[in-house]
Amino acid sequence: MQVMSFDSMEFGKVRLIDEAGRVLFCAVDVCKALGYSNPRDAVKRHVDEGDVVKRDTPTTSGMQEVSFLCESGVYALIFGSKLPAAKGFKQWVTGEVLPSIRKTGQYAIGHAPTINVEAVQVELLFVETAARMLNVSNSGKLGMLQTIQRQHGLPNLLPSYAIDAPSDATDGSSRPTFSATEGLKQHGVSMGVRYFNALLESNGLLTKMRRPSTKSPDKQKEFWAITPKGLLYGKNIVDPRCQRETQPHWYQSRFAELLAKVGLGKVAA
Repeated sequence: MQVMSFDSMEFGKVRLIDEAGRVLFCAVDVCKALGYSNPRDAVKRHVDEGDVVKRDTPTTSGMQEVSFLCESGVYALIFGSKLPAAKGFKQWVTGEVLPSIRKTGQYAIGHAPTINVEAVQVELLFVETAARMLNVSNSGKLGMLQTIQRQHGLPNLLPSYAIDAPSDATDGSSRPTFSATEGLKQHGVSMGVRYFNALLESNGLLTKMRRPSTKSPDKQKEFWAITPKGLLYGKNIVDPRCQRETQPHWYQSRFAELLAKVGLGKVAA
């Protein structure tokens, strides 16, 4: 399955897939474009169940089950939106995006843009350096490369997903992950994430990183990154809001072992 993505200055990024001529739109992306603050609730209130399908989709966090809408589902959200630009979104989809996809099999407007080779090389160097410094997961690296591909109109030669697994894994399969908040909750550990991260840091599994930020008083923004030692238990995903930051995610199958590592539990015999 190939996921196509297109960007609009007005409506942002919208992903879609073409299944034998049937175009499906990513529900979350459509809801954001139409100003819905709670996509799940908006789909539940406005869209018929038959107009919603779920597909395993590559994301920056690995393969995840994502909701997609058929055209009638998109129109239902358009009619329910209070955003003044909803009409413009409908015209964009029906008058520009869909005709282009059905004619060429992809979203393409006008002539192919001239590729700025030097800019691409600089961005690739940045991705390589950032991925190495921040121990970014394979899916995170793929997401960064896909962003460069999309922004510069490069040929779609990248794989649709990447394998994320503990650093000592040998089976070639991705492992599901969750946040520390969810992991602590599922394992019945009554400790806040702030203290848990500090405990991981003291054990050399997590480290604080910094990046420039004009919004912070000291012009520095702190964020967490899993260390090479910690990659046995989790992965660093790229923050979708800022590709200069990472978010630690922990392998579900290794979380009990992680808790035992820092003195919060026992590994089952």
